[in-house]
Amino acid sequence: MRWTTSYRVRSPESLLFVWMAVLMLVCSSASFAAETGLARVAPVPPDYTMISSDDAMGKLERIMPPQPLSMETEVLVSPESFSLAEIEATALGNNPTITESVALLNAARWRRLQVGLRKNPKLGYIGDEIGDDGRAGQQGALLEQTIVRGQKRQLNRNIVTAEIRRLEQSLAARRIRVLTDVRIGFYDLLVIQEREKTLTQLESISQQTQDTAWRLFEAQESPKTDYLQARIEHDRVQLDLQAAETTKHAAWRQLLALAGIGLVDNMPVPARLDGRLEPTTKIISRDEMLARVMTAHPEIAEAVAGVDRARASIRRARAEPVSDLDTGVSVQYDNATGNTFASVTAAFEIPVWDRNQGGIGEACAVLRRTQAHVAHVEQRLLAKFDVLYGRYLVAHNQVLRFRSTILPQTRETQELIAEGYRQGDLRFLDYLTAQRTYYQSNLRYLDVLQEYWRSLNLLNGLLLNESFASRP
Repeated sequence: MRWTTSYRVRSPESLLFVWMAVLMLVCSSASFAAETGLARVAPVPPDYTMISSDDAMGKLERIMPPQPLSMETEVLVSPESFSLAEIEATALGNNPTITESVALLNAARWRRLQVGLRKNPKLGYIGDEIGDDGRAGQQGALLEQTIVRGQKRQLNRNIVTAEIRRLEQSLAARRIRVLTDVRIGFYDLLVIQEREKTLTQLESISQQTQDTAWRLFEAQESPKTDYLQARIEHDRVQLDLQAAETTKHAAWRQLLALAGIGLVDNMPVPARLDGRLEPTTKIISRDEMLARVMTAHPEIAEAVAGVDRARASIRRARAEPVSDLDTGVSVQYDNATGNTFASVTAAFEIPVWDRNQGGIGEACAVLRRTQAHVAHVEQRLLAKFDVLYGRYLVAHNQVLRFRSTILPQTRETQELIAEGYRQGDLRFLDYLTAQRTYYQSNLRYLDVLQEYWRSLNLLNGLLLNESFASRP
């Protein structure tokens, strides 16, 4: 529907008045845009933030000067030792997945600004009846402005605000994933270094055992099979030691990659890690840990933010049938009559057939899907929690059993058999078997410790890990 009105001006004074009125209208529009913060915004480099999403949803803010987001880069300087806190701080500053999530969040914040801006006015030229009776016809200028109705700009901002909250939770989950991976990698490296120490001791003892068996064989005091058994045992320990060395360097490079400095190839593995492997005897309560996971988990909060976004999208879809108002004013000079006249237009669509029924239905379906997704996330976390907590309990009980009974008993058995062998009461094969059992028990204890720290760090990390595998 469109209304048009014209006003003819016959005197030069009236013509000057009309042109001044148009000029004042243009200047007023520019002044209003500058006053309300709608002037042109200069391009801003990436990694900058602006309006905080902590404001109330849908509140119209003025454009704030962009503030640089703190993403200071830290690099480990090949120390003799390093702590878990140092590698965590480096990872939070350097890990590329966190930088990627921050960039997505920055883009959404700028998008929220953009969707709330008013539409620009149009200034143009208009000419009619050109060439009629050999004259220039009617020449003039026009000014048009679209007025957005139905609070669509604010509703658009509401949608992006909910999306910003979702991305904030995604960033929080990303940080937790990185920290969990770093902690698991740190304790894995700690276990590997302890394994290497144990195998080094075993390699030294197996070398001595092999030499002793050879001397006894040459003195014809023991059969050659004892020497062969000792040699096989020594070769096996050497292979295990080489594997531990290779695994240690691979774990160290993986830890550097998690810290965002994986391209450093020549950085040596620190001689010492500032950390302890011995666990506490207290068992974490299942109910307390489950409550913490279900109340503080960012994926649940992210899913809830998705529901808020879907609800905001429904409100925006219902406002779509409210037509925008297209207004315009033009001033023309008729060269045939010498008259100047002005025209004013206003038009909007009448929602007769298209009332955005399909858009509203789609938005409602998306809301139902996001609500179901919240339940899906909760059920998935519950199932994953029970499995992980069971692994934690098993590893914790095994660690306590190894420390209290298994390791002391194998040590005592090894000492008694070694004494019996020295006195000639036991065979060399019995001594070799007891020695192997003792060190295998120590290595198995390290495996249990590694499983214990992995499950504990996953629980403390709200079951979030694999930062490189998942997408922001």
